[in-house]
Amino acid sequence: MTAQMKLPIWPLLWQIILYDPKLYVIDSIIWVFGMGLPILPGLIIQAFFNALTGETTLELSPWVIIALLLATGLGRVIFIFFGRFTNTQYRFITSSLLQRNLLEYLLRRPGAQPLTVGGQTLSVGEVISYFRDDVSQIEETVSWLGSIPGYGLIVLGSVAILLSINARITLFVFLPLVAIAAMVQGAETRLKRYRQASRGATQQVTGFVGDVLTGVQTIKVAGAQTDVLNYFKGLNEQR
Repeated sequence: MTAQMKLPIWPLLWQIILYDPKLYVIDSIIWVFGMGLPILPGLIIQAFFNALTGETTLELSPWVIIALLLATGLGRVIFIFFGRFTNTQYRFITSSLLQRNLLEYLLRRPGAQPLTVGGQTLSVGEVISYFRDDVSQIEETVSWLGSIPGYGLIVLGSVAILLSINARITLFVFLPLVAIAAMVQGAETRLKRYRQASRGATQQVTGFVGDVLTGVQTIKVAGAQTDVLNYFKGLNEQR
């Protein structure tokens, strides 16, 4: 947790994934189907209308259409149910692993050696924020990486279907979205700066709350309740 220990994030995420690769792969596959199945109802309805207009020789009765739609919906519900189970389990494993390693790192440090980040000593409350906020952020990132194949499948499949129907309208709809994505990517540096500022402000509030709870008697003896509350209000407004 020092400035010299700053490492690239991707090797860390990869090591977390390798901690339980079987569960991670199962969770990713489940979400591929859970998020990819919504494409099928559109294809089923397309086949139905094509049969009505005589554009296809495939004949589907209304009952068959209803059965296929119900089966697709039921299948998606099942995949989402099991996906929530595996995803929650994997998230718990990830957060537990990170918090366990952080706690082991703290216990191995000499008792008189303060914990510092960027040369600044951390308070107890700020250390707690590392256990909560940073672990939660890494857990969310690792879980989101497993959802990328499912999102990619539904996006590529949907775009391919739309292009086969009307390429001009599809490009007219998606080109502005591509431009917006490019603008957001261009603002990445500013977004990271805002994220760091928000993270630092949250640490200040958490650390100050920890210090106040630790020194309640000192604050009462000094009669500094009003000053402490005003300072806390300023930190919270900044956050």
